Amino acid sequence: MLGARSRAAGVPDSASLLTLARTFTEGGQRRTPVLNPNGDVVNVVSQTALLRFIAASDEVLLPAASLSDMGLGNINVECTKTDTPVVQALQTMHRSRVSALPVLDETGEVVSLLSSSDLRVIMGGDFNFLNCSVEEFVGHVRRSDRPKTPFPYIRISPDNSVKECLSKFAKTNVHRMLVLDAERRVRGLISVRDLLTALIS
Repeated sequence: MLGARSRAAGVPDSASLLTLARTFTEGGQRRTPVLNPNGDVVNVVSQTALLRFIAASDEVLLPAASLSDMGLGNINVECTKTDTPVVQALQTMHRSRVSALPVLDETGEVVSLLSSSDLRVIMGGDFNFLNCSVEEFVGHVRRSDRPKTPFPYIRISPDNSVKECLSKFAKTNVHRMLVLDAERRVRGLISVRDLLTALIS
């Protein structure tokens, strides 16, 4: 745990927003210590806190362009289907080295998201879920977490502006969002790091 007298690599309390943003984009971490002139940790700042500050500030000029115009969120995304066995979906996650898979129905629309955090059900010893369909498994997990929204996921359109994307990140406290078109087809993925990189480039 970081204390007021801890010493660690971080950014000085006099650092600019640009320096702080580069710490996240180049260093890869989601949080960084803030150091006083003596090198003591006086605070810890997260990516989300930085995004919230930028979103609320009138002094930071944001591009008026859309995500599509800036070439953001157009990467290939590995997906799974509602009727895929959970064990097969987990193998796909492991092989592709991803922590989440969009879940598609028979028409190709995104209906949910299977993430590594859902595995706590299996890690708790209930291995019967390995043979269930992804739809059944995710439905069970989500209903226990959020009864009113059994299949939640955060999405954004490639036509949304950079500012709208930033605001959604700040409000939802997620680190990545699916980019979907009007028919809810997967067009890509955008992360907080992607957005910060675009803002400082």
